[in-house]
Amino acid sequence: GQLRGSVDAVIVSQNAAQITLPGSSVARLAEMPEVARMMAVPVMEPHLDKQDDSLGLRTGFWNDNVDGGVWDVGVLDTGVQQNHPSLDHLTFESTHGTTDSNGHGTKVAGIIASDHGTYRGMAYSLDNMLVGDCISKSIKHGDWMVGDRSDDPEVISMSCGSSGSVSSDYSSSEKFWDALVDNHRVLFINSAGNTGDGTSTITRPATAYNLISVANVYDNDTTSRSDDFLRYTSARGPSFGGRKKPDLSAPGHNTKTTNNDWATSDDFVNFGGTSAAAPHVAGGAILVTDLRSNDDPKATKAVLINSADAWDSNGKVNGSQWNKEFGWGYLNLGKAWLNGTDVFTHTIAEGGTEYKLYLGTMHAWEKATLVWHRHADYNGSSTPTQIADLTDLDLYAYRATNGAKMDSSISFVDNVEQVTVNADGEYVLKVKLIGDIDSSLPNQAYALATEENFIQVDPPSLSAVAVDVVTPSGFPGLFPVQMIVLVTNSGDAPAGRTAIWPDAPNGWAAVPLIPELTVPGNTTLAFPIMVFSNCTSAGQTGTIDITAVSGAYGEDYVATTTGTVNCI
Repeated sequence: GQLRGSVDAVIVSQNAAQITLPGSSVARLAEMPEVARMMAVPVMEPHLDKQDDSLGLRTGFWNDNVDGGVWDVGVLDTGVQQNHPSLDHLTFESTHGTTDSNGHGTKVAGIIASDHGTYRGMAYSLDNMLVGDCISKSIKHGDWMVGDRSDDPEVISMSCGSSGSVSSDYSSSEKFWDALVDNHRVLFINSAGNTGDGTSTITRPATAYNLISVANVYDNDTTSRSDDFLRYTSARGPSFGGRKKPDLSAPGHNTKTTNNDWATSDDFVNFGGTSAAAPHVAGGAILVTDLRSNDDPKATKAVLINSADAWDSNGKVNGSQWNKEFGWGYLNLGKAWLNGTDVFTHTIAEGGTEYKLYLGTMHAWEKATLVWHRHADYNGSSTPTQIADLTDLDLYAYRATNGAKMDSSISFVDNVEQVTVNADGEYVLKVKLIGDIDSSLPNQAYALATEENFIQVDPPSLSAVAVDVVTPSGFPGLFPVQMIVLVTNSGDAPAGRTAIWPDAPNGWAAVPLIPELTVPGNTTLAFPIMVFSNCTSAGQTGTIDITAVSGAYGEDYVATTTGTVNCI
Protein backbone atom coordinates (compact mmCIF):
# COMPACT_ATOMS: atom_id res chain seq x y z
CA GLY A 1 0.00 0.00 0.00
CA GLN A 2 1.10 3.56 0.72
CA LEU A 3 3.94 2.33 2.95
CA ARG A 4 5.35 0.15 0.11
CA GLY A 5 5.66 -2.84 2.49
CA SER A 6 4.48 -6.45 2.67
CA VAL A 7 2.94 -8.64 5.36
CA ASP A 8 5.22 -11.63 5.96
CA ALA A 9 3.24 -13.36 8.72
CA VAL A 10 0.14 -12.90 10.86
CA ILE A 11 0.91 -13.76 14.49
CA VAL A 12 -2.49 -14.68 15.86
CA SER A 13 -1.51 -15.27 19.48
CA GLN A 14 0.06 -11.80 19.72
CA ASN A 15 -2.58 -9.88 17.77
CA ALA A 16 0.30 -8.81 15.57
CA ALA A 17 1.85 -9.09 12.13
CA GLN A 18 5.41 -9.33 10.86
CA ILE A 19 6.00 -6.92 7.99
CA THR A 20 8.81 -5.77 5.74
CA LEU A 21 8.90 -2.10 4.65
CA PRO A 22 11.41 0.60 3.68
CA GLY A 23 13.13 2.49 6.47
CA SER A 24 11.51 5.71 5.30
CA SER A 25 8.07 4.25 6.11
CA VAL A 26 8.78 3.25 9.72
CA ALA A 27 7.89 6.61 11.26
CA ARG A 28 4.62 6.81 9.30
CA LEU A 29 3.65 3.33 10.48
CA ALA A 30 4.35 4.25 14.10
CA GLU A 31 1.98 7.22 13.86
CA MET A 32 -0.98 5.09 12.84
CA PRO A 33 -3.60 4.81 15.64
CA GLU A 34 -3.98 1.04 15.06
CA VAL A 35 -0.34 0.41 16.02
CA ALA A 36 0.17 -0.17 19.76
CA ARG A 37 3.81 -1.25 19.65
CA MET A 38 6.58 -1.78 17.11
CA MET A 39 9.77 -3.79 17.46
CA ALA A 40 12.52 -4.94 15.15
CA VAL A 41 12.54 -8.62 14.26
CA PRO A 42 15.64 -10.00 16.03
CA VAL A 43 18.28 -12.11 14.38
CA MET A 44 17.32 -15.62 15.42
CA GLU A 45 19.27 -18.69 16.41
CA PRO A 46 18.13 -22.32 16.75
CA HIS A 47 17.10 -23.33 20.26
CA LEU A 48 15.14 -26.58 20.31
CA ASP A 49 18.42 -28.48 20.09
CA LYS A 50 19.62 -26.83 23.33
CA GLN A 51 16.45 -27.07 25.36
CA ASP A 52 16.57 -30.83 25.73
CA ASP A 53 19.71 -30.34 27.84
CA SER A 54 18.70 -27.15 29.66
CA LEU A 55 15.37 -28.69 30.66
CA GLY A 56 17.00 -31.93 31.83
CA LEU A 57 15.39 -34.24 29.27
CA ARG A 58 18.32 -36.30 28.02
CA THR A 59 19.59 -37.67 31.34
CA GLY A 60 16.15 -38.48 32.72
CA PHE A 61 13.02 -39.06 30.70
CA TRP A 62 14.58 -39.75 27.30
CA ASN A 63 17.47 -41.81 28.64
CA ASP A 64 14.94 -44.16 30.23
CA ASN A 65 12.69 -44.25 27.14
CA VAL A 66 9.98 -42.15 28.75
CA ASP A 67 9.08 -40.13 25.67
CA GLY A 68 5.30 -39.97 25.33
CA GLY A 69 4.27 -43.59 25.07
CA VAL A 70 0.58 -44.37 24.67
CA TRP A 71 -0.57 -40.90 25.71
CA ASP A 72 -2.32 -38.33 23.54
CA VAL A 73 -2.17 -34.57 23.16
CA GLY A 74 -4.62 -32.04 21.76
CA VAL A 75 -3.40 -28.95 19.89
CA LEU A 76 -5.88 -26.10 19.56
CA ASP A 77 -4.29 -23.69 17.12
CA THR A 78 -4.29 -22.81 13.41
CA GLY A 79 -4.02 -26.43 12.27
CA VAL A 80 -1.03 -28.74 11.77
CA GLN A 81 0.80 -29.55 8.56
CA GLN A 82 0.47 -33.27 9.10
CA ASN A 83 2.81 -34.38 6.29
CA HIS A 84 5.84 -32.66 7.78
CA PRO A 85 8.63 -35.27 7.83
CA SER A 86 9.13 -34.83 11.57
CA LEU A 87 5.42 -35.03 12.41
CA ASP A 88 4.11 -37.67 10.02
CA HIS A 89 4.92 -40.46 12.51
CA LEU A 90 1.94 -39.32 14.59
CA THR A 91 -1.61 -40.60 14.35
CA PHE A 92 -3.73 -37.51 13.74
CA GLU A 93 -7.38 -36.90 14.42
CA SER A 94 -8.46 -33.48 13.24
CA THR A 95 -11.53 -31.31 12.97
CA HIS A 96 -9.47 -28.62 11.28
CA GLY A 97 -8.09 -30.30 8.19
CA THR A 98 -4.63 -31.75 7.57
CA THR A 99 -2.77 -28.57 6.64
CA ASP A 100 -1.81 -25.26 8.26
CA SER A 101 -1.53 -22.22 5.99
CA ASN A 102 -0.70 -19.95 8.96
CA GLY A 103 2.14 -22.07 10.38
CA HIS A 104 1.53 -21.23 14.04
CA GLY A 105 -0.03 -24.58 14.94
CA THR A 106 2.61 -26.61 13.10
CA LYS A 107 5.31 -24.88 15.13
CA VAL A 108 3.48 -25.66 18.38
CA ALA A 109 3.10 -29.29 17.33
CA GLY A 110 6.82 -29.58 16.59
CA ILE A 111 7.82 -28.38 20.05
CA ILE A 112 5.64 -31.10 21.52
CA ALA A 113 6.23 -34.03 19.18
CA SER A 114 8.86 -33.55 16.44
CA ASP A 115 10.93 -36.73 16.10
CA HIS A 116 13.83 -35.04 14.29
CA GLY A 117 17.24 -36.17 15.54
CA THR A 118 18.39 -32.63 16.34
CA TYR A 119 15.21 -30.57 16.70
CA ARG A 120 13.37 -33.10 18.80
CA GLY A 121 10.08 -32.35 20.50
CA MET A 122 9.45 -32.88 24.20
CA ALA A 123 7.32 -36.03 23.90
CA TYR A 124 8.39 -37.15 20.43
CA SER A 125 6.95 -40.67 20.68
CA LEU A 126 3.47 -39.84 21.93
CA ASP A 127 0.65 -41.81 20.35
CA ASN A 128 -2.00 -39.50 18.97
CA MET A 129 -2.42 -35.80 18.25
CA LEU A 130 -5.88 -34.25 18.06
CA VAL A 131 -6.07 -30.97 16.14
CA GLY A 132 -8.62 -28.19 16.46
CA ASP A 133 -8.99 -24.48 15.79
CA CYS A 134 -8.26 -21.85 18.46
CA ILE A 135 -9.08 -18.73 16.47
CA SER A 136 -12.86 -18.82 16.59
CA LYS A 137 -13.74 -22.35 17.67
CA SER A 138 -11.53 -23.11 20.66
CA ILE A 139 -14.43 -23.99 22.96
CA LYS A 140 -16.31 -25.95 20.31
CA HIS A 141 -13.22 -27.91 19.34
CA GLY A 142 -12.13 -28.37 22.95
CA ASP A 143 -15.50 -29.98 23.56
CA TRP A 144 -14.97 -32.12 20.44
CA MET A 145 -11.63 -33.35 21.78
CA VAL A 146 -13.13 -34.73 24.99
CA GLY A 147 -16.23 -36.08 23.26
CA ASP A 148 -16.64 -39.39 21.51
CA ARG A 149 -13.04 -39.62 20.28
CA SER A 150 -11.10 -42.81 19.71
CA ASP A 151 -8.35 -41.37 21.95
CA ASP A 152 -9.21 -38.51 24.28
CA PRO A 153 -6.17 -36.33 25.01
CA GLU A 154 -4.51 -36.35 28.42
CA VAL A 155 -3.13 -32.86 27.73
CA ILE A 156 -4.47 -30.02 25.56
CA SER A 157 -2.12 -27.22 24.50
CA MET A 158 -3.50 -23.89 23.31
CA SER A 159 -1.24 -20.99 22.35
CA CYS A 160 -4.05 -18.51 21.81
CA GLY A 161 -5.84 -16.02 23.99
CA SER A 162 -7.94 -12.91 24.06
CA SER A 163 -6.57 -9.67 22.67
CA GLY A 164 -6.42 -6.51 24.75
CA SER A 165 -6.47 -6.00 28.49
CA VAL A 166 -8.60 -7.99 30.91
CA SER A 167 -10.84 -5.83 33.11
CA SER A 168 -12.80 -8.48 35.03
CA ASP A 169 -12.19 -11.84 36.63
CA TYR A 170 -13.48 -15.29 35.70
CA SER A 171 -15.30 -14.99 32.40
CA SER A 172 -17.36 -17.64 30.62
CA SER A 173 -14.30 -18.99 28.73
CA GLU A 174 -12.41 -19.55 31.97
CA LYS A 175 -15.41 -21.34 33.45
CA PHE A 176 -15.61 -23.60 30.40
CA TRP A 177 -11.98 -24.68 30.66
CA ASP A 178 -12.22 -25.22 34.41
CA ALA A 179 -15.22 -27.48 33.84
CA LEU A 180 -13.52 -29.39 31.03
CA VAL A 181 -10.38 -30.04 33.11
CA ASP A 182 -12.33 -31.02 36.22
CA ASN A 183 -14.82 -33.29 34.47
CA HIS A 184 -12.74 -34.88 31.72
CA ARG A 185 -9.42 -35.68 33.39
CA VAL A 186 -7.39 -33.58 30.98
CA LEU A 187 -4.71 -31.00 31.78
CA PHE A 188 -5.10 -27.76 29.82
CA ILE A 189 -1.97 -25.70 29.07
CA ASN A 190 -2.41 -22.11 27.88
CA SER A 191 0.04 -19.39 26.88
CA ALA A 192 -0.09 -16.42 29.26
CA GLY A 193 -0.06 -13.95 26.38
CA ASN A 194 2.42 -11.47 24.92
CA THR A 195 0.97 -8.29 26.38
CA GLY A 196 4.22 -7.43 28.16
CA ASP A 197 5.20 -5.61 31.32
CA GLY A 198 2.88 -4.19 33.93
CA THR A 199 0.44 -5.85 36.29
CA SER A 200 -2.40 -8.25 35.46
CA THR A 201 -1.67 -8.32 31.73
CA ILE A 202 -2.38 -12.06 31.27
CA THR A 203 -4.87 -12.83 28.53
CA ARG A 204 -7.92 -15.07 28.78
CA PRO A 205 -8.46 -17.91 29.40
CA ALA A 206 -4.98 -18.28 30.96
CA THR A 207 -6.23 -17.09 34.37
CA ALA A 208 -8.66 -20.00 34.84
CA TYR A 209 -8.15 -21.93 38.08
CA ASN A 210 -7.55 -25.47 36.83
CA LEU A 211 -5.20 -24.94 33.88
CA ILE A 212 -1.48 -24.14 33.72
CA SER A 213 -0.70 -20.72 32.26
CA VAL A 214 2.83 -20.28 30.92
CA ALA A 215 5.19 -17.31 30.69
CA ASN A 216 8.04 -16.95 28.17
CA VAL A 217 11.75 -17.26 29.05
CA TYR A 218 14.60 -16.47 26.66
CA ASP A 219 17.26 -19.13 27.18
CA ASN A 220 19.97 -17.38 25.11
CA ASP A 221 20.54 -20.57 23.08
CA THR A 222 22.70 -22.10 25.83
CA THR A 223 22.35 -25.18 27.98
CA SER A 224 23.04 -23.13 31.12
CA ARG A 225 20.23 -21.31 32.88
CA SER A 226 22.52 -18.67 34.34
CA ASP A 227 22.03 -16.36 31.34
CA ASP A 228 18.28 -16.87 30.93
CA PHE A 229 15.73 -14.12 31.51
CA LEU A 230 12.05 -13.36 31.05
CA ARG A 231 11.17 -12.05 27.61
CA TYR A 232 9.87 -8.48 27.90
CA THR A 233 6.75 -9.31 25.88
CA SER A 234 5.66 -12.04 28.29
CA ALA A 235 2.45 -11.20 30.17
CA ARG A 236 2.58 -10.56 33.91
CA GLY A 237 0.31 -11.60 36.75
CA PRO A 238 -1.57 -11.74 38.94
CA SER A 239 -5.03 -12.31 37.52
CA PHE A 240 -7.41 -9.36 37.52
CA GLY A 241 -8.93 -10.88 40.68
CA GLY A 242 -5.54 -11.14 42.41
CA ARG A 243 -4.92 -14.88 41.93
CA LYS A 244 -1.46 -16.32 41.37
CA LYS A 245 -1.14 -16.58 37.59
CA PRO A 246 0.96 -17.43 35.57
CA ASP A 247 1.68 -20.87 36.97
CA LEU A 248 4.98 -21.64 35.24
CA SER A 249 7.54 -20.21 32.84
CA ALA A 250 9.33 -22.12 30.09
CA PRO A 251 11.67 -21.53 27.13
CA GLY A 252 9.89 -19.82 24.28
CA HIS A 253 11.73 -17.04 22.48
CA ASN A 254 13.59 -18.16 19.31
CA THR A 255 12.72 -21.84 19.40
CA LYS A 256 13.63 -23.85 16.30
CA THR A 257 10.66 -25.97 15.31
CA THR A 258 8.71 -27.50 12.42
CA ASN A 259 7.78 -25.30 9.45
CA ASN A 260 4.45 -25.68 7.71
CA ASP A 261 6.11 -24.57 4.43
CA TRP A 262 8.74 -27.31 4.68
CA ALA A 263 8.11 -28.55 1.12
CA THR A 264 9.21 -25.24 -0.47
CA SER A 265 11.33 -23.77 2.32
CA ASP A 266 13.34 -24.89 5.37
CA ASP A 267 12.06 -27.84 7.36
CA PHE A 268 12.61 -25.90 10.59
CA VAL A 269 12.15 -22.21 11.43
CA ASN A 270 12.26 -20.08 14.55
CA PHE A 271 9.23 -19.42 16.71
CA GLY A 272 8.73 -17.43 19.90
CA GLY A 273 6.49 -15.84 22.50
CA THR A 274 4.43 -17.53 25.15
CA SER A 275 3.00 -19.46 22.20
CA ALA A 276 6.29 -21.39 22.12
CA ALA A 277 6.60 -21.62 25.91
CA ALA A 278 3.21 -23.31 26.44
CA PRO A 279 3.92 -26.43 24.32
CA HIS A 280 7.14 -26.99 26.27
CA VAL A 281 5.01 -27.39 29.38
CA ALA A 282 2.45 -29.46 27.47
CA GLY A 283 5.18 -31.83 26.34
CA GLY A 284 6.52 -31.98 29.88
CA ALA A 285 3.03 -32.82 31.12
CA ILE A 286 2.84 -35.76 28.70
CA LEU A 287 6.22 -37.01 29.97
CA VAL A 288 5.12 -36.83 33.62
CA THR A 289 1.91 -38.66 32.68
CA ASP A 290 4.00 -41.30 30.91
CA LEU A 291 6.34 -41.65 33.90
CA ARG A 292 3.48 -42.07 36.35
CA SER A 293 1.32 -44.18 34.01
CA ASN A 294 -1.49 -42.06 35.38
CA ASP A 295 -3.33 -39.12 33.83
CA ASP A 296 -4.67 -37.32 36.91
CA PRO A 297 -4.29 -33.66 35.83
CA LYS A 298 -4.03 -32.42 39.42
CA ALA A 299 -1.06 -34.70 40.07
CA THR A 300 0.69 -33.74 36.83
CA LYS A 301 0.21 -30.05 37.56
CA ALA A 302 1.47 -30.47 41.13
CA VAL A 303 4.61 -32.30 39.97
CA LEU A 304 5.45 -29.70 37.30
CA ILE A 305 5.00 -26.80 39.71
CA ASN A 306 6.83 -28.49 42.59
CA SER A 307 9.82 -29.40 40.43
CA ALA A 308 10.18 -25.94 38.86
CA ASP A 309 13.01 -23.63 39.95
CA ALA A 310 11.70 -20.54 41.72
CA TRP A 311 12.86 -17.43 39.86
CA ASP A 312 12.63 -13.68 40.10
CA SER A 313 14.05 -10.94 37.91
CA ASN A 314 17.56 -11.64 39.26
CA GLY A 315 17.45 -15.37 38.51
CA LYS A 316 16.96 -18.49 40.59
CA VAL A 317 16.00 -18.12 44.24
CA ASN A 318 15.99 -20.62 47.08
CA GLY A 319 12.87 -22.44 48.13
CA SER A 320 9.34 -21.39 47.26
CA GLN A 321 8.26 -18.15 45.67
CA TRP A 322 5.48 -17.12 43.34
CA ASN A 323 6.50 -14.28 41.06
CA LYS A 324 4.25 -12.27 38.77
CA GLU A 325 6.71 -12.80 35.89
CA PHE A 326 7.81 -16.45 36.32
CA GLY A 327 4.85 -17.88 38.24
CA TRP A 328 5.82 -20.67 40.66
CA GLY A 329 9.02 -21.18 38.70
CA TYR A 330 10.98 -22.07 35.60
CA LEU A 331 10.18 -25.51 34.19
CA ASN A 332 12.74 -28.14 35.32
CA LEU A 333 12.05 -31.56 33.85
CA GLY A 334 15.23 -33.03 35.30
CA LYS A 335 13.73 -32.50 38.75
CA ALA A 336 10.32 -33.69 37.53
CA TRP A 337 11.99 -36.93 36.46
CA LEU A 338 13.45 -37.47 39.93
CA ASN A 339 10.21 -36.79 41.80
CA GLY A 340 7.50 -37.41 39.22
CA THR A 341 6.02 -40.31 41.18
CA ASP A 342 6.25 -38.60 44.56
CA VAL A 343 2.69 -37.34 44.60
CA PHE A 344 -0.40 -38.23 46.63
CA THR A 345 -3.94 -38.05 45.22
CA HIS A 346 -6.40 -38.04 48.11
CA THR A 347 -9.69 -36.53 49.22
CA ILE A 348 -10.73 -34.57 52.28
CA ALA A 349 -14.25 -34.17 53.65
CA GLU A 350 -16.14 -32.21 56.26
CA GLY A 351 -16.65 -33.79 59.67
CA GLY A 352 -14.17 -35.76 61.72
CA THR A 353 -10.50 -34.98 61.17
CA GLU A 354 -10.49 -32.26 58.53
CA TYR A 355 -6.80 -32.55 57.75
CA LYS A 356 -4.24 -35.15 56.62
CA LEU A 357 -0.59 -35.57 57.55
CA TYR A 358 2.41 -36.74 55.54
CA LEU A 359 5.81 -37.62 57.01
CA GLY A 360 9.18 -37.61 55.24
CA THR A 361 12.64 -36.13 54.87
CA MET A 362 13.41 -32.86 53.11
CA HIS A 363 16.66 -31.06 52.41
CA ALA A 364 17.10 -27.31 52.73
CA TRP A 365 14.93 -25.34 50.28
CA GLU A 366 13.01 -28.35 49.00
CA LYS A 367 9.28 -27.84 48.50
CA ALA A 368 5.86 -29.42 48.60
CA THR A 369 2.97 -28.30 46.38
CA LEU A 370 -0.77 -28.77 46.84
CA VAL A 371 -3.17 -28.56 43.85
CA TRP A 372 -6.93 -28.98 43.64
CA HIS A 373 -9.67 -28.00 41.20
CA ARG A 374 -12.46 -25.52 41.28
CA HIS A 375 -15.46 -27.60 40.30
CA ALA A 376 -17.87 -26.59 37.55
CA ASP A 377 -20.53 -28.86 36.03
CA TYR A 378 -19.59 -29.49 32.41
CA ASN A 379 -22.18 -28.19 29.98
CA GLY A 380 -20.72 -29.18 26.64
CA SER A 381 -19.60 -26.24 24.55
CA SER A 382 -21.91 -23.94 26.53
CA THR A 383 -20.91 -21.99 29.61
CA PRO A 384 -21.31 -24.02 32.82
CA THR A 385 -24.34 -22.96 34.82
CA GLN A 386 -23.26 -24.60 38.08
CA ILE A 387 -19.99 -23.24 39.48
CA ALA A 388 -18.97 -24.49 42.91
CA ASP A 389 -17.40 -22.16 45.44
CA LEU A 390 -13.65 -22.71 45.61
CA THR A 391 -12.74 -25.01 48.48
CA ASP A 392 -10.18 -23.45 50.83
CA LEU A 393 -7.29 -25.84 51.50
CA ASP A 394 -4.14 -24.77 53.33
CA LEU A 395 -0.70 -26.39 53.40
CA TYR A 396 1.74 -26.40 56.33
CA ALA A 397 5.22 -27.78 57.01
CA TYR A 398 6.25 -28.76 60.56
CA ARG A 399 9.39 -30.20 62.10
CA ALA A 400 8.73 -33.81 63.00
CA THR A 401 11.06 -33.58 66.01
CA ASN A 402 8.86 -31.15 67.89
CA GLY A 403 5.83 -30.32 65.72
CA ALA A 404 6.90 -26.67 65.34
CA LYS A 405 5.66 -24.85 62.23
CA MET A 406 8.30 -24.05 59.59
CA ASP A 407 6.18 -22.69 56.75
CA SER A 408 2.58 -22.25 55.65
CA SER A 409 0.65 -21.37 52.49
CA ILE A 410 -2.85 -20.14 53.29
CA SER A 411 -4.35 -18.24 50.35
CA PHE A 412 -8.15 -18.34 50.21
CA VAL A 413 -8.40 -17.31 46.53
CA ASP A 414 -5.92 -19.73 44.90
CA ASN A 415 -6.05 -23.48 44.28
CA VAL A 416 -2.28 -23.95 44.45
CA GLU A 417 -0.40 -23.81 47.76
CA GLN A 418 3.34 -24.37 48.26
CA VAL A 419 5.68 -24.60 51.27
CA THR A 420 9.44 -24.89 51.68
CA VAL A 421 11.92 -25.66 54.48
CA ASN A 422 15.29 -24.02 55.18
CA ALA A 423 17.16 -26.93 56.80
CA ASP A 424 17.65 -30.67 56.34
CA GLY A 425 15.44 -32.83 58.52
CA GLU A 426 12.32 -34.87 58.98
CA TYR A 427 9.10 -32.97 58.36
CA VAL A 428 5.36 -33.39 58.58
CA LEU A 429 3.19 -31.78 55.89
CA LYS A 430 -0.42 -30.98 56.75
CA VAL A 431 -3.26 -30.47 54.25
CA LYS A 432 -6.10 -28.78 56.11
CA LEU A 433 -9.66 -27.97 55.08
CA ILE A 434 -10.74 -24.46 56.07
CA GLY A 435 -14.46 -23.80 56.28
CA ASP A 436 -17.04 -25.67 54.23
CA ILE A 437 -16.98 -27.61 50.99
CA ASP A 438 -19.56 -26.54 48.41
CA SER A 439 -22.78 -28.50 48.94
CA SER A 440 -22.54 -29.89 45.39
CA LEU A 441 -19.38 -31.82 46.31
CA PRO A 442 -19.17 -34.90 48.58
CA ASN A 443 -15.50 -34.15 49.27
CA GLN A 444 -12.54 -32.28 47.85
CA ALA A 445 -9.96 -34.20 45.79
CA TYR A 446 -6.40 -32.89 45.75
CA ALA A 447 -2.85 -33.77 44.74
CA LEU A 448 0.18 -33.21 46.97
CA ALA A 449 3.62 -33.33 45.31
CA THR A 450 6.49 -34.00 47.72
CA GLU A 451 10.06 -35.19 47.85
CA GLU A 452 10.81 -38.92 47.78
CA ASN A 453 9.99 -41.31 50.64
CA PHE A 454 7.05 -39.37 52.10
CA ILE A 455 4.23 -41.47 53.54
CA GLN A 456 0.77 -40.58 54.75
CA VAL A 457 0.53 -40.97 58.52
CA ASP A 458 -2.25 -41.07 61.07
CA PRO A 459 -2.28 -38.10 63.47
CA PRO A 460 -0.97 -38.56 67.00
CA SER A 461 -3.37 -40.39 69.31
CA LEU A 462 -2.49 -40.09 72.98
CA SER A 463 -3.40 -42.21 75.99
CA ALA A 464 -1.94 -42.00 79.48
CA VAL A 465 -1.66 -44.27 82.53
CA ALA A 466 -0.25 -43.23 85.92
CA VAL A 467 1.55 -45.72 88.16
CA ASP A 468 0.16 -45.53 91.70
CA VAL A 469 2.62 -44.74 94.51
CA VAL A 470 2.72 -44.95 98.31
CA THR A 471 3.92 -42.44 100.86
CA PRO A 472 4.24 -42.50 104.67
CA SER A 473 1.71 -40.53 106.70
CA GLY A 474 1.99 -38.46 109.84
CA PHE A 475 4.95 -36.36 108.77
CA PRO A 476 4.63 -32.64 109.38
CA GLY A 477 4.34 -30.68 106.11
CA LEU A 478 4.50 -32.02 102.55
CA PHE A 479 6.29 -35.29 101.77
CA PRO A 480 7.79 -35.69 98.24
CA VAL A 481 7.15 -38.84 96.20
CA GLN A 482 7.74 -39.47 92.48
CA MET A 483 4.90 -40.70 90.28
CA ILE A 484 5.46 -42.03 86.74
CA VAL A 485 2.97 -41.27 83.96
CA LEU A 486 3.20 -43.50 80.88
CA VAL A 487 2.10 -41.63 77.75
CA THR A 488 1.44 -43.70 74.61
CA ASN A 489 1.14 -42.30 71.10
CA SER A 490 -0.69 -44.92 69.03
CA GLY A 491 -0.71 -42.72 65.92
CA ASP A 492 1.99 -42.74 63.25
CA ALA A 493 3.01 -39.08 63.42
CA PRO A 494 5.26 -37.99 66.29
CA ALA A 495 3.48 -36.15 69.08
CA GLY A 496 5.80 -33.20 69.48
CA ARG A 497 5.73 -30.80 72.44
CA THR A 498 3.91 -33.28 74.69
CA ALA A 499 3.62 -31.93 78.23
CA ILE A 500 2.09 -33.26 81.48
CA TRP A 501 -0.28 -31.15 83.57
CA PRO A 502 -1.02 -32.65 87.02
CA ASP A 503 -3.73 -31.33 89.34
CA ALA A 504 -3.32 -32.25 93.03
CA PRO A 505 -5.91 -32.16 95.88
CA ASN A 506 -6.16 -29.15 98.14
CA GLY A 507 -3.22 -29.01 100.47
CA TRP A 508 -1.10 -31.13 98.12
CA ALA A 509 1.14 -30.16 95.17
CA ALA A 510 2.32 -31.85 92.00
CA VAL A 511 5.06 -30.66 89.62
CA PRO A 512 6.13 -32.23 86.28
CA LEU A 513 9.88 -32.95 86.20
CA ILE A 514 10.19 -32.76 82.38
CA PRO A 515 8.79 -29.67 80.60
CA GLU A 516 7.91 -31.51 77.36
CA LEU A 517 8.96 -34.40 75.12
CA THR A 518 8.25 -35.67 71.63
CA VAL A 519 6.52 -39.04 71.73
CA PRO A 520 7.32 -40.89 68.49
CA GLY A 521 4.57 -42.76 66.69
CA ASN A 522 3.52 -46.09 68.23
CA THR A 523 5.73 -45.43 71.25
CA THR A 524 5.32 -45.10 75.02
CA LEU A 525 7.43 -42.69 77.07
CA ALA A 526 7.61 -42.16 80.84
CA PHE A 527 6.94 -38.68 82.29
CA PRO A 528 7.90 -38.26 85.99
CA ILE A 529 5.84 -36.08 88.34
CA MET A 530 6.96 -35.00 91.81
CA VAL A 531 3.97 -35.20 94.15
CA PHE A 532 4.12 -33.44 97.50
CA SER A 533 1.68 -35.42 99.61
CA ASN A 534 0.01 -34.23 102.78
CA CYS A 535 -0.98 -37.50 104.43
CA THR A 536 -2.29 -37.03 107.93
CA SER A 537 -3.23 -40.65 108.62
CA ALA A 538 -2.64 -44.16 107.30
CA GLY A 539 -5.18 -45.37 104.73
CA GLN A 540 -5.72 -41.92 103.37
CA THR A 541 -5.48 -41.53 99.56
CA GLY A 542 -4.87 -38.64 97.23
CA THR A 543 -6.00 -38.53 93.60
CA ILE A 544 -3.89 -36.68 91.04
CA ASP A 545 -5.78 -35.69 87.90
CA ILE A 546 -3.36 -35.69 84.96
CA THR A 547 -3.69 -34.27 81.44
CA ALA A 548 -1.19 -35.04 78.66
CA VAL A 549 -1.25 -32.52 75.80
CA SER A 550 0.67 -32.36 72.50
CA GLY A 551 0.50 -29.09 70.56
CA ALA A 552 2.08 -30.50 67.41
CA TYR A 553 1.06 -29.45 63.86
CA GLY A 554 -1.16 -26.63 65.05
CA GLU A 555 -3.56 -29.10 66.69
CA ASP A 556 -4.17 -30.25 70.29
CA TYR A 557 -3.90 -33.96 71.07
CA VAL A 558 -5.12 -34.69 74.59
CA ALA A 559 -5.25 -37.65 76.98
CA THR A 560 -6.37 -37.74 80.64
CA THR A 561 -5.79 -40.16 83.50
CA THR A 562 -5.65 -40.25 87.29
CA GLY A 563 -2.94 -41.43 89.64
CA THR A 564 -3.44 -42.47 93.27
CA VAL A 565 -1.14 -41.76 96.21
CA ASN A 566 -1.73 -44.26 99.04
CA CYS A 567 -0.80 -43.13 102.54
CA ILE A 568 0.67 -45.82 104.85
